[in-house]
Amino acid sequence: RTARAFRYACEAPCVKLKPYYREINVQMNFRPRLQALVRNDFVVTLFVLVVFHAAINLLVLLIFLVALGHGFSWVMLWLPVVLLPFLLLIMGLSWLLASLGVFVRDIGQFIGMALTVLMFMSPIFYPLSALPESLRGYLSFNPLTLVVEQVRNVLLWGQAPNLNALAIYSLIAIFVAWFGLFWFEKTRKGFADVL
Repeated sequence: RTARAFRYACEAPCVKLKPYYREINVQMNFRPRLQALVRNDFVVTLFVLVVFHAAINLLVLLIFLVALGHGFSWVMLWLPVVLLPFLLLIMGLSWLLASLGVFVRDIGQFIGMALTVLMFMSPIFYPLSALPESLRGYLSFNPLTLVVEQVRNVLLWGQAPNLNALAIYSLIAIFVAWFGLFWFEKTRKGFADVL
């Protein structure tokens, strides 16, 4: 008898509210709104913001170079050609990691460590020529190595970039950008379920 009274006490509010459940579910179903919200606009907006900050930093670097008496060289106009494939690669990786970050929450910690390793394993703090010949081949697998060396050649040494290496890098960057966008669009439908 006590069990029956307890069950009635638990079910009574549900029976009285049953006609309103459908309306409440329709109004509280955030899934369509969330799917509309999760687009690649966030990734593109963040990318444009980062590129803007990088352009400001690059402008400060160019002013610093001119102030030190380095002067402006026409070879510096190759800089957008060197940076464009890198930006495509970054955009593709951003789409890929943004979609993976929804499903694998701890990917941010891994990316932080991976970027630190990539930075120290690229010729940012040292020229590539300072390494032994046997190690230079391994550093060519780092996606930062070619860009850092070519930017250094264009801005500091006044040399034209290696166009053959940049063409291969550009093809890889275009593929990564295409695959990143494809993966993002393919997995976007599942974002609302996970979030």
